[in-house]
Amino acid sequence: AGSLLEIRQRISEYKKWLSENLSSEKSLKEETERLENEEKEKTESLQDLRNRVQKEKEAFVQEEEKRLLRLQEIESMKENRLLGEKWEQANRNYKEKVQLYEELYEAFFREQAGILAGKLCEGEPCPVCGSRVHPNKAKASQKAPEQNQVQRAKLLRERAEKERENAQRFFQES
Repeated sequence: AGSLLEIRQRISEYKKWLSENLSSEKSLKEETERLENEEKEKTESLQDLRNRVQKEKEAFVQEEEKRLLRLQEIESMKENRLLGEKWEQANRNYKEKVQLYEELYEAFFREQAGILAGKLCEGEPCPVCGSRVHPNKAKASQKAPEQNQVQRAKLLRERAEKERENAQRFFQES
């Protein structure tokens, strides 16, 4: 009987120990599950944040690329406008040089005609047309340009023409 009582007491102690340890093990399992679920939620939340950050980064990069393209377009338009203005200025300069050259050229040849006319004598043939009658002789001018002035104006006209062509080419290529 004493040993039966001891066995019962030991059974009772084991039951008590088992119930304490089983509930402790159960709570540890529950706590482990809770922590695993929390870790899973936080991992998913972190991944969601990473995905959003990546999408925002991509959107930002796309906006920056668009802004850069707009700035490049604006710069291109400014450059195009400047090239157009240079071409217009070169064209005006060319027209001025053409006009100056033509005026000097014409004045020079009128002077040459006046010089030839000054040597004409009635009844003698004109060296230009052969006529022996000279009713309206050209007159020499004191303001007539010299040949080197006409040649210089021609060179300036040619240089202005090249500048105009270059400016036009740059404008059209832009």
